[in-house]
Amino acid sequence: MTYNTPIYRKQGGREMVVGAGGRLNTTPIVQWFSDFLGDALEDEILAGVGSGTGNAVALSVGVNGRAEIKTSSADAAIGANGSSLSLGALNWRADQGGLMMEARIQVDNIAGVMFFVGFTDALASTVEAPIFLNAADLDSDADNACGVLFDTAGTTAQWCQGGVKATTDTAPAYSGAAPVAATWYTVRVEVSAAGAVQGFVNDVAIGPAVANAITVTTPVCPIIFVANRGAAARNVLVDYLHVQANRA
Repeated sequence: MTYNTPIYRKQGGREMVVGAGGRLNTTPIVQWFSDFLGDALEDEILAGVGSGTGNAVALSVGVNGRAEIKTSSADAAIGANGSSLSLGALNWRADQGGLMMEARIQVDNIAGVMFFVGFTDALASTVEAPIFLNAADLDSDADNACGVLFDTAGTTAQWCQGGVKATTDTAPAYSGAAPVAATWYTVRVEVSAAGAVQGFVNDVAIGPAVANAITVTTPVCPIIFVANRGAAARNVLVDYLHVQANRA
């Protein structure tokens, strides 16, 4: 598997960028990483909690550290059903180059649920689904967002990727497979400097990259958004979150 963006590796107690062929790459990179250790979410993290019944975002007991995103248990609008976790500022842009986020996640039940891992132009405090499925089409609450999506409200309930660029939605591109409940998946989103999005699930690409997925000059933040699609709560565990881009 070859990634389009550099990968970090520990060397001598420091994180160094590893380029093609395992060579060290000294290109400056800005990055943020959390294993969700400790007794509270970091100050840099913003939790978005919908107005429904039981929505919550907090650390969860478990080895390695993890965060838990809980949806509502009642079926209503997305602003009530959804909960999300993002970084607390719009510090990232696609035209930086090398924009990437990766999270290891699992969902307790894949019936009646949607979740999104990617970048959006609104912080988690605005409880909205950046992109989602509406029958066979991609739809969006955000003006600019892109990433990896699973949504049982769509005609095809599979991992997919796509985005919205200045309120124009791309078509969804599907992986051919659906997640399995209570199973860990590593979800990676890469966004090119030209605004194309490429998603990976467990290091396997979700088809070819989707072009024109986001406005490259729009400031965005990484976000994990979850909502129930029926009258039952859904919980997503997040083992870690890693974000990086070229330093502007």
